[in-house]
Amino acid sequence: MKLSYKINLILLTLLLGAGNLAFAQEDEYELRYKLKSKQQYTLNVISQQVIEQDLDGMAQTIHNLFQSDLDISVDRVIKDTIGLSIKYRNLHLEVQGPMGEEMVLSSEGNMQDPINQLMRKMINQPVQVVISPRGEVLDVAGVDEMMDSVMIGLEELDESQKQSLKASLDNQFGKENFKTSLLSGLIIYPENPVKVGEEWTCSREEFATVPVVTETSWTLNRVRRGLAELTGTSQLTGLEKNENDEVKMEGTQEITASVDLSTGLMTESNQQSEIIGVMILPPNEYFDEPVEIPLLIKTVTRTRLNKK
Repeated sequence: MKLSYKINLILLTLLLGAGNLAFAQEDEYELRYKLKSKQQYTLNVISQQVIEQDLDGMAQTIHNLFQSDLDISVDRVIKDTIGLSIKYRNLHLEVQGPMGEEMVLSSEGNMQDPINQLMRKMINQPVQVVISPRGEVLDVAGVDEMMDSVMIGLEELDESQKQSLKASLDNQFGKENFKTSLLSGLIIYPENPVKVGEEWTCSREEFATVPVVTETSWTLNRVRRGLAELTGTSQLTGLEKNENDEVKMEGTQEITASVDLSTGLMTESNQQSEIIGVMILPPNEYFDEPVEIPLLIKTVTRTRLNKK
């Protein structure tokens, strides 16, 4: 075989290879939730948070750790809606206050502790969630009933104490916070198919320590062996939850995620956010004048999804 022929053959092979690579890179992927009835999963969420605040000139740092396993069952799939039944399998919350004081609440902790008893009551209580194939949360039902059942049997508390406790639990585990925990395991997908390297943007409201509007630009980085690798960059803007609230907060969030293309489910994700600003509380029973609280909140959240 002549040398010139060999060179031409090698060049042709390289050109064909490059052409195939270019063709592969042009593949489009329709990102959707493609779930089937009776599928079951467990979503593990771990969130660590550091809150730095200034209260009346006193700098304070608070550390929070939240862990939970959510059991997810696909109840029904009807064209444009997916019905899910979601239950807490366990709940764990640790708070370290500015003076080093610690509080641990756990559904698996000492049942002599009344608060742990309340946490245990939230376990295996079904919450019904409806999402679209794109990942938009359309409806959440059952959280109020779960919270009402938690309050049954607290004879040692008077009505005022019950209402105060219920408000505290609602703030931490109520409907909006439940939805936010769920959203940490969901992505809102684009309306149209995307290619590797393309971006799309979505926006949603989240209620955690500080209510925010999250606008995220997602990028499809790579597809390999049925898994899509995504990165997201978010702009966070404070949301005024009540008409008397005034929130001047803004921040950023960075996300990496892996998605199973056969189901659309995020198999794992890592999220880091930082938000800074001022929360202005209106006068209430404790304060005669509005109170400004400068805040810096850093949060790291990790999610992992396992099929049962």
